[in-house]
Amino acid sequence: MIKRTGIVLLAVITIAFISGCTENISAEQIVQKMKEKHDNIKDFSATMILTSSLGGKVETMKVKIMNKMPSMSRLEYLEPAEIAGQVAVSDGRTFWMYNPNKKEVIKMDIQETSMTFEQDYAKSIKELLSQTDISYKGTDKFDGRDVYLITSTPKDGGIWQGMRFNLWVDSETWMPLKMDTIDKNDNLLTSVEYRDVKYNTGIPDTEFEFKVPEGAKIITREPTAVPK
Repeated sequence: MIKRTGIVLLAVITIAFISGCTENISAEQIVQKMKEKHDNIKDFSATMILTSSLGGKVETMKVKIMNKMPSMSRLEYLEPAEIAGQVAVSDGRTFWMYNPNKKEVIKMDIQETSMTFEQDYAKSIKELLSQTDISYKGTDKFDGRDVYLITSTPKDGGIWQGMRFNLWVDSETWMPLKMDTIDKNDNLLTSVEYRDVKYNTGIPDTEFEFKVPEGAKIITREPTAVPK
């Protein structure tokens, strides 16, 4: 479960603002604008759909995500059925994870030295700029919105040798509305989509307060950094 949560948390760190869609723009300009504008984000929410194809098995996960900068987050798992209803919440000080099937709550204090959501965002953009070659593929449509299509390929080999990442970046919000990971044999490994994205709606802090369901067992873990 923590691994699934980590995918989601990492998946939601590239968020930013802009307007307009034009052919006269480079991939580097697009990514740089994402970096420049990320400070405008105070809070956001979306429904994330993650499809993975590993070992010939295709799995789809749908999660309602909510974040308030710099360190509050809430994840509600909608699909598949076996994890539907699970919730992961952090108010920046305490991390809660609830499994309704087991009626079990995991509680972990978060170390003060843990990186905030905002810091993770900056790090991810820096890595994208310095560790990959970016190419601009043109404009496209996704979910009725104008998007820029860019492709990112790792500069160094390692386990990523021959792989590429395709991103559909919203021309109005700079939100990557879709991101595909392609292996060296042109097989789709993962596809992440964001739907119903909303920014700066004034999400109240109460959304990140976790109330232990009646009858649930609480398991306290040692203080730790945000789960990876």
